[in-house]
Amino acid sequence: MAFGSYEVGVIQKTPVPELDNPDGESLGQFAMSSVVFKQTLDQSNEISHLFYVPALLRTAGASLAERLAAWDERLRVAHQTLATYQTAIDEIALRLYGIDDPADIAAIGQGFGATGDDDGATDDDDADDDEAASVAADPRALAAALVSYLVGCAFGRWDIRYATGERAAPELPDPFAPLPPCPPGMLTGADGLPLSEPPVGYPLAIDTDGILIDDPGHPDDIVRRVRDAIELIFGTNAEP
Repeated sequence: MAFGSYEVGVIQKTPVPELDNPDGESLGQFAMSSVVFKQTLDQSNEISHLFYVPALLRTAGASLAERLAAWDERLRVAHQTLATYQTAIDEIALRLYGIDDPADIAAIGQGFGATGDDDGATDDDDADDDEAASVAADPRALAAALVSYLVGCAFGRWDIRYATGERAAPELPDPFAPLPPCPPGMLTGADGLPLSEPPVGYPLAIDTDGILIDDPGHPDDIVRRVRDAIELIFGTNAEP
């Protein structure tokens, strides 16, 4: 059926193999492991419902360069692991559907976007280059994400205690659980909703009116508040 078709009976006509067997169990395990890997990476995406701190605060290092290198390595390992899971899932799916003819397998690969030369061979070098580029950490984007997070902390949007280690990283939710009203990294109360004022003993000064200004020397200067957040997170490693 064409994409976007809504004729009655389309789903009923979809061939579904028997999954009550070791292959079906392995398929579920690989799929769930892939979801968990993607969720873990998404915890550093500020617009995700899983976000709690940016990428550069999820790695160790005395400098941003060291943290960037550590995150780049984490992305590389994650990409390789996900690729391994994908290969295993593909192999299981072919077995479950009883597809073992090399020509059929090649045709399926072509149908999912694989491209090749006239002789049918895939340009592995180009594919590898594209994949490597897609998983490399972008220093400018990661630095911008960190600044965005620090400004959010200064305004009281994000709970800086996750970045300082005062609060442990939140557990990943079940993939089928209802979406939370707020990301776990937000400064929220016991009801899971944003607070109108910081809790007692909160380590960072927050203006309840939500107004910060660009005025050096003023107590509500936004640069000063961001600087306070930097010093709180990085301590002696915060540069002047």
